[in-house]
Amino acid sequence: MEDEDVCIVGIYPDGTVYINDYHAHEPSIPHLDVEEGGTEDWLLVDVSETETATTATFYRKLVTADPLNDQPILPGVARLVWSYGEADPTDFDNIILQRETTGVVEVVLVEP
Repeated sequence: MEDEDVCIVGIYPDGTVYINDYHAHEPSIPHLDVEEGGTEDWLLVDVSETETATTATFYRKLVTADPLNDQPILPGVARLVWSYGEADPTDFDNIILQRETTGVVEVVLVEP
């Protein structure tokens, strides 16, 4: 991941929900926006979990007040990178390395 805005959402076994805003400046492990002088811009609307899936609804502004770490969401095709694993992460410093399944999908988030 290079120059990517990253949102990580989940539910721990005790029911605690987490949502964090990250940024990757180069192909490497992303860093928390707030640790780099940025802001937490993703807002969680809903999250649920079954034995086989976690589903989350979340959003952020198209253009945030964090120009250092957030890319604007522009009209047209956007590339979304997704990832999931069998268990909740135990080490957020190595979160991307813990995901077993990843992929990329191109979607239109804002009509041109």
